[in-house]
Amino acid sequence: MHLWLTYQAMAQDNSWALPQLTEKRNIYWNQDTQRMYNAEYVRNYQEAWLPPSVPAIADQIPQQHQVNFVNGDRIYAQPLATTTEFLPESEGFVVVLDIAV
Repeated sequence: MHLWLTYQAMAQDNSWALPQLTEKRNIYWNQDTQRMYNAEYVRNYQEAWLPPSVPAIADQIPQQHQVNFVNGDRIYAQPLATTTEFLPESEGFVVVLDIAV
């Protein structure tokens, strides 16, 4: 059996965060289970589902994004010049857009 996951995450500290298992139910693995990313085997993660992150292949440079909606609305996302001025160190932020079409 194979399980393929696809998701999008922002790079942080030149690495990509991987999904974390919060509840193990109807899932099975043992010492023979093989995990791969980028055609390389992930080792030493028998208790956890996957490592917390994988290194980015190239430096990730933040860039501006624009989303255009069918009704003409637009959203712009622009990287901060410096995060120390705007974001508290103890906080994390998530933005979720749910668009019904």
